[in-house]
Amino acid sequence: TSGNSGPSGLAQVQNYPIATSPLYQIITPKENPYTTTENVVRIEGTIPVRTVSKIIINGFQLQKFIPNSSYWQYFANSEFGNLKPWVNIYKIQFYWEWETIVYETNFTIIKQEEVKVEEAKIEETSWAQ
Repeated sequence: TSGNSGPSGLAQVQNYPIATSPLYQIITPKENPYTTTENVVRIEGTIPVRTVSKIIINGFQLQKFIPNSSYWQYFANSEFGNLKPWVNIYKIQFYWEWETIVYETNFTIIKQEEVKVEEAKIEETSWAQ
């Protein structure tokens, strides 16, 4: 049989650190992982001034980030396909000059489907009977 197992024969898992740093902070949303039903989530952060020349999130370079500034933001947006139902992991890489990564972290958004009020009432009614 074939399967996704490692050298020990046990099932494998992908895991990611949720690093926190007093210098490279995500200030909004405060929770990591962040759970929401919204279709747009603004991720904001602060970094030490004059230390970062570019920021890349999941392979996308932030276009509005001003090199060497201390603030950045990124919009996870369902309409653009970078926020999908369930678990979304954002790998955030902070670069200094010469393509050197000075810090890396992950931010997770759990996007839940919106429950329509009518569906909730029908489900509640069916349980009550």
